[in-house]
Amino acid sequence: VKLLNAENGFTQTATTADVGSFAFRGIQPGNYVLEIRANGFKKFIKNEIRASVDSPTEISVVLEIGNVSETVTVRGDN
Repeated sequence: VKLLNAENGFTQTATTADVGSFAFRGIQPGNYVLEIRANGFKKFIKNEIRASVDSPTEISVVLEIGNVSETVTVRGDN
């Protein structure tokens, strides 16, 4: 799982827990892009994630079966 700050290029990566959960802590406020890759699934990208101070953002993700070379891109609020 990769988190990219679209404004300054900051990148942080994380590995999911056994149940698929992940967390990024101590990131700066700003706009981010979330990218998830897993073998046997299409790459997942969610744009326009807004992180603010002291306000956790929860994102539910369902990966689609397919090749990593295929991409599912989600834009805007869901």
